Amino acid sequence: MAILAECPRCRRKQSTKNKICKACEHDLDKAKKSKRVRYWIDYKLPGGKQKRELVGKSIEKARDADGKRKAQKREGRLDEIFAYKKESTWTFEELAEWWLKLGSVKSRSDHSRVKIAFNKFSQVFGLRLIRDVKLSELKDYQ
Repeated sequence: MAILAECPRCRRKQSTKNKICKACEHDLDKAKKSKRVRYWIDYKLPGGKQKRELVGKSIEKARDADGKRKAQKREGRLDEIFAYKKESTWTFEELAEWWLKLGSVKSRSDHSRVKIAFNKFSQVFGLRLIRDVKLSELKDYQ
């Protein structure tokens, strides 16, 4: 398990110990001080698959997340993180309502058109749970 720093210029993930980016020679120390560096944690899942997870712009949060993943690995619960949650009970209507309330969505120029499209989609799939809809049904609707 490792914590990686992402260069703000070229987006290369590398060791947090590097003072200068190996790819573009950007000064990482200055970028770290100005909080422009994003931190990632890198670890292996029980099946051997490599997983990289964005944590944020704080090295402390990255250390906390890395410690949490290490504890989960020790306890044998690391694969639970990515397990499909059976208890998820959102319908498409609830998801659309939540998504349309986001500020980033409201500020879009095509917000009204997206809202109309969601209403049409909700007429078909609105009351069904998201986990119950099959890909073939979505393709048929499309």
